[in-house]
Amino acid sequence: MASCVTYNQRIGSYYNQMVNGDYEQASVSLDKNKLLQAKRNRLLFLLEKGKLAHMMKRYDSSNYYFNEADLYMEDARTTAGDVALGTLLNPMMQSYKGEAFEKFMIHYYKTLNYLSLNQPGEALVEARRISIKSYSLQDKTNNNPNRYSDDAFSLILQGLMVETVVMMATASINFFMIKGL
Repeated sequence: MASCVTYNQRIGSYYNQMVNGDYEQASVSLDKNKLLQAKRNRLLFLLEKGKLAHMMKRYDSSNYYFNEADLYMEDARTTAGDVALGTLLNPMMQSYKGEAFEKFMIHYYKTLNYLSLNQPGEALVEARRISIKSYSLQDKTNNNPNRYSDDAFSLILQGLMVETVVMMATASINFFMIKGL
């Protein structure tokens, strides 16, 4: 009967706790959730932990989980056994490797985390990684307009980051020049 239950039903209590702002209890629910503890759902667990840590203002922890998720996505390989499980039994039995938008999302959160940690240089690096992911995805999809590859929000975020970092650098130069007067 468990196979007939949807993903959202199996982690519904976690989502309800998140919506209600009960992040501590949501963390406990997430750690105890058997579906997300399964090896095949490691990426989902890391993404949820990263998002939850961000919501709890634990930005260093959030970056840790998102770094782990990013590494997992880069290293994820499809095995013959994984394909057989998904094809013959149930697609939910396959290891989850992430969607294109989740590859961008990791760097959004890390950008925001670094800004919250007052590390604008690191935030800019993460914003630029969004461009790198975008170019890579465009190459894989041959710029197919029906595939997710360009991300307007990422372009806005990158523009804001560059403007902020450049303005800070310009201000520092101006203050240095004023000192010399």
